[in-house]
Amino acid sequence: MGSDEFFGLVDEFLSPRMAELGYHRLGGSENDQPQSRGMLTKSLPPSRRADSAGRAPFLLYDFGFEAGSDDVQRLVDPEDPDSADELWLSYEPATGELDLRAWASIAEGRVDWDPRSDTGPCSGSEIRRRLADIGRAVADFARSQGGSPPTS
Repeated sequence: MGSDEFFGLVDEFLSPRMAELGYHRLGGSENDQPQSRGMLTKSLPPSRRADSAGRAPFLLYDFGFEAGSDDVQRLVDPEDPDSADELWLSYEPATGELDLRAWASIAEGRVDWDPRSDTGPCSGSEIRRRLADIGRAVADFARSQGGSPPTS
């Protein structure tokens, strides 16, 4: 799955729901820097980097949202509101890993997998399903909290 398709799915299923919750879309980017995930690389140009096992070059699609207010942060994580300032998700095409851990507290009991530990691997249809499920969980969470809090 290419970045345009992935970011399109995030915008389709998650961006509108996050706005309802009081988060602003930061957007997506392609990350080809293995050291950002603690991986070691040789001094090769990004297009030729591969891990020590000879797998495909490292590539991660990152997408983020920022809380519109302190109230939003407290709503999403009352015990550690600072951790809810920005919520990021990522997808690594080479492995199929979809990281939605930042939504674990919102999704708890609202999705049929554990976002904290089940990152895949995910096929294209599974990515679509999980993003749609997280979007529904966000909408349900916002409704259960009486709608989105005011933004500052």
